[in-house]
Amino acid sequence: MTTGVPEIVEGLASLRTFELLAAIDRASAALRGRTLTPGDREAIGKALAARVRHSSYDVLQALANALAHAPYSVARKALDALARRGNAVVRESVERARSLHRARSHIDMLDGPEGDFLQRWIREINGSEEVREKAFLAASRHTEYLVNKADHELRRLVNRISFELGVLRESVGDASEFRPQVDLLLSFVAPVERTLNDFREFTKVVQPRFAPVELRRPIETAIALVQPAAKLRVDVDADLMVMADEALVVIALRNVIQNAVNAMTDTASPQLRIAATQDRDGWVEITVADNGRGMPDPGAPIRPFSKGPESKGSGLGLSNVQRIVEQQHHGHLRFTPRATRGTTAHLHFPPNPYEEIHAHDSDRRGR
Repeated sequence: MTTGVPEIVEGLASLRTFELLAAIDRASAALRGRTLTPGDREAIGKALAARVRHSSYDVLQALANALAHAPYSVARKALDALARRGNAVVRESVERARSLHRARSHIDMLDGPEGDFLQRWIREINGSEEVREKAFLAASRHTEYLVNKADHELRRLVNRISFELGVLRESVGDASEFRPQVDLLLSFVAPVERTLNDFREFTKVVQPRFAPVELRRPIETAIALVQPAAKLRVDVDADLMVMADEALVVIALRNVIQNAVNAMTDTASPQLRIAATQDRDGWVEITVADNGRGMPDPGAPIRPFSKGPESKGSGLGLSNVQRIVEQQHHGHLRFTPRATRGTTAHLHFPPNPYEEIHAHDSDRRGR
């Protein structure tokens, strides 16, 4: 083997994610060069292909990018496996790798200046793609840093205001004419803290970890977190399963249930019904129905910070639900008005979130 190749192959077997990512980066750089023998390229390609069952989407994306430069005889099956296991970002990298392999197969048929020109052109495209990916990663990390910094500073300020108002409340006493004004100011603190929590949750980048989940468990957890003051009915089979990230499902259901509870504040006898069913194609539908004031336009697009005139929330809860259901689980979210009073939220989860199967189900589900 060429000098350095054994170290790359050994690094690709590492069990530590950060070491593996570094090794994949070295392997990609080596494959893009011209110093490797065909045997070296095949050895590195096989070592990359051996890691396609890794659980990290960051690793899977890096593998797809590196396999774009490996021998196609080695990369083909590995790219197919990554397309099945990965999320939307990984699948996009897989398609780009396949496109590059198809381009090379045509370029290899050309001899002379035309072939050399196209080879240089492909290398320049690869370089620009890598620059864009690195720029996007740097921008994401910078944005995350700014969000965390702003969140920290705002929380520190809110805590200081809350503390000072608490001290002022104690000093003025119950009989003071200023006590109602102080209590009013203190009542503004909790909504600000909720908005900060919702914003932090909305901007947090989480790679979902899919596993079979007993659906009653996240539903019961979400109910316990909200503790709705309403007549509650839950219709979910004990053995109903969904392929999902349980923690994210809890967040989505908590936000939907809280939204329903907020809509029933002026309802004389609030009622909440949560149900779940599974159709013949394996899709799971969770419905949350309330008898509250209803949504002005249930079919309107969900936008961050958009909320009704009577809402006391941050306007981020349903946006976060939409992101979890549609972007992270490749499902569907919609709201429909009830025949009498209130709104029903419909959360659809696919049988396999790794596969995008929106198209053939869209007509059947009324989209």
